[in-house]
Amino acid sequence: MKSHPLFWKSFSDFIDELDGIKEIIQGSDFLALDLEFTGLRKSMSGGLKNNLFDSISDRLKKMQENMMEFLVLQVGLCAFHWVPEARKWKYYAYNFNVFPSAEHGDLTFPCQVETMKFLLEHGFDFNRVILEGIPFLRPDREEKAKRSFFLKQKAILGQGPSPQRVSVPEKLKPLIVAISERVKNFLDDPDAGQELNLGDFTAYHRKLIYEEIHERFQGQMWVESVPGKAGETEILLHRGKEGLENWGKEPWKKLQNAFEFRKLIDFISSSEKLLIGHNMLLDLLHLEEKFHQDIPQEYGEMKHLLHTRYPKILDMKLVAEWGELADLFMDSSLKCMAIRLSKEPFQCAAVAPGNEVSARYEKKEAFHEAGYDAFLTGQNFLSVLQYLNHMDSMVLEVSFKSCLFPLALDFTPKSSLTILLTVLLLTFVSLAILLMDRMGLSWIFPFIALIVAGVLAEHGLPLPGFLLTLPVALNLLRTLYTVTLWMFRALAISVGVFPALNIAIPDVPYINLAGPDMSPDRSHVFHLKMPSSWKNQDIEELFSAVGPVQIAWIDDTSAYIALKRREMAAEALTAKIPHNDSLYQVTTYADFCAESLFDCKRRGEKRQKLEEINS
Repeated sequence: MKSHPLFWKSFSDFIDELDGIKEIIQGSDFLALDLEFTGLRKSMSGGLKNNLFDSISDRLKKMQENMMEFLVLQVGLCAFHWVPEARKWKYYAYNFNVFPSAEHGDLTFPCQVETMKFLLEHGFDFNRVILEGIPFLRPDREEKAKRSFFLKQKAILGQGPSPQRVSVPEKLKPLIVAISERVKNFLDDPDAGQELNLGDFTAYHRKLIYEEIHERFQGQMWVESVPGKAGETEILLHRGKEGLENWGKEPWKKLQNAFEFRKLIDFISSSEKLLIGHNMLLDLLHLEEKFHQDIPQEYGEMKHLLHTRYPKILDMKLVAEWGELADLFMDSSLKCMAIRLSKEPFQCAAVAPGNEVSARYEKKEAFHEAGYDAFLTGQNFLSVLQYLNHMDSMVLEVSFKSCLFPLALDFTPKSSLTILLTVLLLTFVSLAILLMDRMGLSWIFPFIALIVAGVLAEHGLPLPGFLLTLPVALNLLRTLYTVTLWMFRALAISVGVFPALNIAIPDVPYINLAGPDMSPDRSHVFHLKMPSSWKNQDIEELFSAVGPVQIAWIDDTSAYIALKRREMAAEALTAKIPHNDSLYQVTTYADFCAESLFDCKRRGEKRQKLEEINS
């Protein structure tokens, strides 16, 4: 077992530092996020098993059924801020242990043995999370907790309606009589003090006692439940109304504090900072489910909700698995990606710790602690960005504070006019370079470099003379071309044009929250309904007339069948494969999806009618 220490943010730490944390978030250039859960999946069999030919909506439904009941135990956040003087990124890492408040409503949640064991092996302290974790409530539970608090307050103050009494069982009547006699003797004796501790009782016994003394001694005293020395709950009786005006201040403060972590999540969302994650779809779904509301069942509503809540996101899993850099990463896991980015042709971005937790992370690795994983995700992003924007003679600084021009060269202009001219000139030249390269006119680059250098010097920019040499000028312009390509990517990220989330479906690698998703060609895929006794050999024999097939089992009686020879799809639709048989049924993928969608709508309408009838 690893022995590295975990660096926590307990409830008291969180409340004390909340305002400072918000200031750090507000002043940051981007944020990185990671979560740890009590489990990742309930089942890997039957209809909940991921399939190669899932649609995005089907995959998300499986995630909701299979994963969303687990509890969030840690939320890791890391804020990054560029410091020009030090030429480094300063980072502030936070590791929040969170656990739902039992005082304001009970919750049940599943645990996955494999996940719990894995976390223990990496030094996770479950006792500390449960005992010291930051309490949280969803808005719907917040309202319920408030109503419960006010009802209890009215009952204690004697302002509420008398509740319907519970009948006292015969065997408990002697206890209730004895308690009433103790209370009477206490109230009759002015020298008995101001408080009487009746001892610890079960919740049921306390209810019977409260009802009895409330009815017999109303206006002469008030009672409350207090924690005992051994953790049990005791009944404390107060004479008269002394101290009654202060009752509720501490419980109300605890209740208000239970709202604060959800408000921090809201603050992160409203800050509209670029949010970096690694395979972050599940993280965002859990943030919504645990701290805001249930995930909508309808896919379009879910996309709109996530895009509205988190308008600027970047999933580093996609960087490693899809796109122009995918060939450089053999393994897309967070740890392996970090190791790869520390080797050629990459170089780890220069970062400096900004708080105590960050300093500890710099000294020692703490993989699978949410705060550390969030830091590593942000550093991976900077390392990739540094690789894409590498310049030999000039250093590219990145700031996402501006949506219109997120990339800016490192110089010290003398006036706002200089800034405007430089931005316009760089944008124009970059677009011209992009066009010329596409037209095969890259041999003009050196001459343009001379003109650009002269114009920049004319406007007072510090430009070393050696930049005017043709080799360096050529390098500068080629680099500007690379910058131009990345500028469009960064611009898309910055303004939220293309927020994508990894979904791990081979022909649909990501969800596009801001627009239509990819529509893969699955004309060579069929749905097969068959007897539970069938094996791969039976399926291969059925489709033998159209060549080899790929089988993706859905459950024991159904599977998707993909023809490896796509051109045979048309023949499979004709007489070569009988589509209807008493033993099996073959349907095209498109027809099966349309039929499933119709069934879902019909079930939804039926459920809606039942809800209307019940209401």
